[in-house]
Formats: sequence, structure tokens, C-alpha cells
Amino acid sequence: MSLLKRLLPVLILLLAVLIFILLRATRPEPPPAGDEERRWPIAVFNLVPQDLAPQLRLFGQLVSSSDIQLRARTAGDVAQVLVRGGEAVVAGQLLLVLEDLDAQALYRQRQAEVQELESQLEQRRLQQQIDQQALEEEELLYRLAERQYQRQQQLAQADRASARQVEEAAQALSQQRLTRLQRELALAYFPSQVQQLEAQLRRARAQLEVAARDLAATQLRAPAAMRIQEVLVAEGDRVTAHEPLVRLHRPDELELEARIPISALPQVSAALDQQTAVYATTELDGQSLVFRLQNLASLTTEGAGVMATFVLEQGRAEGLALGRFIDAQLALPVLESVFWLPQEAVQGRNRVYRVQDGRLESLQVELLGEHRLDGQPGVLVSRAGLAFADQLLATRLPNAMHGLLVEIVSERSAQPELVRQEQGE
Repeated sequence: MSLLKRLLPVLILLLAVLIFILLRATRPEPPPAGDEERRWPIAVFNLVPQDLAPQLRLFGQLVSSSDIQLRARTAGDVAQVLVRGGEAVVAGQLLLVLEDLDAQALYRQRQAEVQELESQLEQRRLQQQIDQQALEEEELLYRLAERQYQRQQQLAQADRASARQVEEAAQALSQQRLTRLQRELALAYFPSQVQQLEAQLRRARAQLEVAARDLAATQLRAPAAMRIQEVLVAEGDRVTAHEPLVRLHRPDELELEARIPISALPQVSAALDQQTAVYATTELDGQSLVFRLQNLASLTTEGAGVMATFVLEQGRAEGLALGRFIDAQLALPVLESVFWLPQEAVQGRNRVYRVQDGRLESLQVELLGEHRLDGQPGVLVSRAGLAFADQLLATRLPNAMHGLLVEIVSERSAQPELVRQEQGE
């Protein structure tokens, strides 16, 4: 009985292994995998050439060619603010007053520096006159000392003067020579010293002019007849040098700045060369604004496009704040024989897929702008690389790739009757 208890677990394990082997050997074989490639159902769009006008969506900003900021020339406290935002002002009107204690002190200091240098220059010129007269006296004393030395030498040779007397005469002559040289040196330095003082005086006078302008600038005045856009400080504020105080602009010079894509530049440039008006329209605050293209910038930034300036042609500029972002539609001149595609036909940035012999063919197209056809948003593309009645993938297919096998389940076109006529011919 004890032997059976010990062998029972082993027998159970052997039985389980035998059952597993039996089940594995008798399992049904899976059907062999088929070699047939899957076909993906798609909708296609038939291409039809048409004459259409591209519509570019522009994102721009309201600016003004006369938009200026009046800044503080010096640091100080705001004493008075005499205008408010939106107020119209005339040329020379007082807008804001700064405390002028610091500017007054600096102006008086610059005045004192100019006066001090003018005094030094006058003193140096008087000193030159005195040195010139003194040099004549020093020259006379030198000749006297020289004759005295020569006489003492003659007396010493006749034993009528001692060697000490000769030595004292020689020392007196040497001292007088040194004094004369110092006077000559002072006269020689005079032109350079005058030039140095005159240069310091010119610099001090320039600093005095700056201080005078800074003092006058504590009273901020309108440079022309303009409109206050924003007052950036309040009474009692402490402002630093060059800090903006008031922002002004001319309402009648409101402009729209927007970037035009490189792809649309040929059409826009041609319209400008032919003096054809190009307009951008938008709805803003319940009113319609129409901007006319005025010019294009001569530089492009990183190939992203060229900045264009539009002037306000229709609409009221009052109440429109500078810096406001605008979403506008730009109507370009009509293009002949281009293809219109629904937006879903463009994969990525500028890639489309043409159906050739049941497979997708990847193509890159040149986008010419947006266009709403019968209320449906779409894009215009160049005919380069495409042909009439080409069938393009018109559904969003995440795994779309070159060579993918597809099956057309639906198709449409911009003008179905035109397609039928062309095919019939």
C-alpha cells in the first residue's frame, strides 16, 4: 500500500505527458496561407482642367507705417499724464511731463564743466604770453652768466680769482641754462596743451547739448497730428532711460502685413507688374475690410515666403488696434487650365497618389493656392506631371504608399458632364 502511494504521483505525471503528446499528434493542421495580396477599397477623383482663381488664406497683422513709440531720454518720475489712449492730438501738443530735477542738475553740471574748460584755456593762453616774455629775460640772464663765467676763467688764469669762484660761476651758468630750457619746453608744449583743452571743451559742449535735449525731453510733445494708441505709464511711475512712454500712429495709414508663400509669388509679382489690383478681404468686428496689395518685400526669410504690405482700401480704421492678427482671403488672378482637387486628395504637404493599373503611384505636385468650388474647400495644382481624367486617391488612407494595390469603389469629378463629353470625344 505504501509503495502505491509513492508511485501514484509519478503515474499521474506520466499519464499527463502521454495525453499531451496524443493531443499534439492528433490536432488539425491549419489551412495553408494564401498568396493573394489584399486590395484596399478607395474613392478616386477624376481630374478636369479649368480656369480658376487661387484663393490664399493669409494670416497677417495690422500695422501702421507711422506707428511710433515716444521714449524717455533720461530716468525720472512721471509728473503729469495729459492724454489718454484713442485721443487725437496735434503737432507740438504736450502729452506727458517728467520730473526734471535730475535733468536740471545734469544740465548745470555740464554748464560748469564748459565754463571751467573755457577758463583753463584762457589761462593757458595768458601763461603762454608770460612764458614768452620770461624767455627773453631768461636769455638775457643766460648771456650775463656766460660772460661772468668767462671772466672768472680769465681772472683765474692771471691768478686773480680762485678755483672756487670759477666753479661758482660755472654752476650759475648751468643753472641759468636749465631755467632757459624749461621755459623753452613750456613754450613748445603750448600748442599741444591748447589742442587738448580745446578737444575737452568740444566734448564738454557736446555733452551740454545732450543735457539740454534731455532737459527739454522731460516735456513729451506730439511730433505730428496723430492718434494716441496707448499710454504706457501713469503719474508717479518711475521710468528708466529709453523706456517707452506713449505709442502713437496715423489712423489713415493702417496697413496689413502678411506673408505670401513662395509658390504664389510669380502670380502676385506679375499682377503688380501689370498694375492689376490684388485684394485681401476679411470680416472684423462686424464690418468688411478690403486691403489692396501695395508692395512685396525684397527679402525672404528661410524660404518660407515674402512679406507683403496691404493698404486699407475699404472700411473704417477707427477703433482697430495695431498688432491685431487678421485672417484674410487673398484673391489672385485667374489661372488658365489648372486642376482643382478636394483637400482630402492631398496627402501631407504636397503629395498625391494616382491610380495606375490598380496600384498607387506617388507624385509631388505644385500647389497654386486654395479655392472653394461649389462651397467645397479644395486646392489648385499645376498640370505638371498630371493629365486630364487622371484618377487620384480621394480618401484618407493611413497606409497609402507607392505601389499599394487598391480597388476603386467610387469616383467623382469637379464637372462630371465635362468628363463624359471629353471621354465621348
